[in-house]
Amino acid sequence: MKVGAGIQIPPNSARILQRFGVLDEIKKLSVLPHAFVMRSYKGPELNRQPMLPYCEETYGAPYLHIHRADFHSVLIKRAEALGINSMLSIAIPIRFPY
Repeated sequence: MKVGAGIQIPPNSARILQRFGVLDEIKKLSVLPHAFVMRSYKGPELNRQPMLPYCEETYGAPYLHIHRADFHSVLIKRAEALGINSMLSIAIPIRFPY
């Protein structure tokens, strides 16, 4: 796994993914963090915010972490199921009028 390849999906985004019909598949490939933990640079814990089951109870959707490639894969599969043709590595020239 590459550093920086993770995507955080907050509850408001998870609700949109539910409407798109992909949240169940996203959940299968994601992890649910138990808590946000803030630490001092010396190591001691400064603060802890529980995430489970807080997010779903409060916001009606989970807070998830997923690998970028897995996230893209689920979205592309859903788009293709809807008949959307996607093209990768295509350059689209844009000319600005200034």
